[in-house]
Amino acid sequence: MLSALLKGRYMMRRALFAVILVLTYATGAAADSFEDAVSALQRGDSALAAQLFRPLAEQGNPQAQVKLGWIYEKGEGVKQSDQEAVKWYRKAAAQGNAEGQVFLGGMYFNAVPQDNVRAYLWFDLAVQEYLRQGGKNLETEQRRDAIGAQLTSAQIAAIQRLARQCRVSNYTNCESLAAY
Repeated sequence: MLSALLKGRYMMRRALFAVILVLTYATGAAADSFEDAVSALQRGDSALAAQLFRPLAEQGNPQAQVKLGWIYEKGEGVKQSDQEAVKWYRKAAAQGNAEGQVFLGGMYFNAVPQDNVRAYLWFDLAVQEYLRQGGKNLETEQRRDAIGAQLTSAQIAAIQRLARQCRVSNYTNCESLAAY
């Protein structure tokens, strides 16, 4: 009986060790892929970078989503597509990624059907996310405020209410909240 119990514990430890080993390797491999993609982007090989970022972005990595969005926005190594850029920025933004929120706000301000309400919303969410992380991003605040200068105080108050609802909902349905 004691021998069976000890054998069971030994087998559980081996299984746990195997799981930890697999997770460590998978995490390391993903980190290596991200670093390889960044390196390719820095070398100017945007096509390779896009290939390397895509699986990471599809797996939900917000940094890879932002990078892939940027590649599509600029048309570097891929066919330029504002729609694809917005798609990837939106995925990162919906995870609370401030950089994704900034880029998505920029797309609404400059590219996709221009929408100052959505642009202000995403810049405001990014400002709040930077503050939540214990930092500040003056450029993001300035961009938000420049857009705000084109809005009425009633619009800004409504957008800030939407931003609070968006944060409370963990960034779900933020786009539909901004449907006005």
